[in-house]
Amino acid sequence: MAEKGRDNSNPFDILKNLGDMKDMKKLLGEDFFRNLPFPQWQQVQEDGTAESDPFPRVDVLDRGDEVMVVLEVPGISSANEIALAVGPKEIYVRGVIAPISSRDGDVYLSERFHGPFEREIELPVRVEESDPKASYSRGLLTVRLKKRSLVEPTGNHAVPISFD
Repeated sequence: MAEKGRDNSNPFDILKNLGDMKDMKKLLGEDFFRNLPFPQWQQVQEDGTAESDPFPRVDVLDRGDEVMVVLEVPGISSANEIALAVGPKEIYVRGVIAPISSRDGDVYLSERFHGPFEREIELPVRVEESDPKASYSRGLLTVRLKKRSLVEPTGNHAVPISFD
């Protein structure tokens, strides 16, 4: 039933009052936007800012005495296109993925990421920064890092403990 003084003849009137995409996301639910063919609608956070999946995607694995980090970065063809740095509890990666040239024809659909990227990955344990091993094959950058031992070498840094 219609309220007095309100015209309910247009079912789309509610859309005029939503204001922006964050209101629509609240009304329709987060899952509603995931499979729409409009990427700009899929990436709206509750605060109205655009969200995106982190790039590159990453797996961090425990391999006994080392940590293995696997980053998904397809399209890299040389070391000049990607940079990697290691800190005691993080890895920094940045680079550029060039788009495929469209000069030979039109682009019907473009979903792959291309352009500059940068990401910091926090590691679950401290690692040795001095001897990382990195290799790139078939779109995956694999970084192997030795875990830092819990007990530092004592050498001349031993501290005697007195008991009462």
